[in-house]
Amino acid sequence: MSDSFAIEQTGERCLITGVLDFTTASQALDNLGELVASNAQLQLDFSQVGRCNSAALALLIELRAIARQQGHQVSFTDVPDGIRQLAKVCQVDDFI
Repeated sequence: MSDSFAIEQTGERCLITGVLDFTTASQALDNLGELVASNAQLQLDFSQVGRCNSAALALLIELRAIARQQGHQVSFTDVPDGIRQLAKVCQVDDFI
């Protein structure tokens, strides 16, 4: 798998594929941040993310903040286990 990611939006659901790490997180934030800000409700599906690191957790936290600022709802499904474990250690697992 290359060091890239893609987003496929179908209605209120976005499927994220590829890599979410320090290389791609900034672009992911730009793209997903726009979607979160412009959609009152959005479900982000991470089932096709092949590799990720702590940058992915920072991305989720920032996307939640963007949604909250806009009065929107964002939910995360199939978040990779490594990110769930890191979120638990950081005590932010209640929102993913």
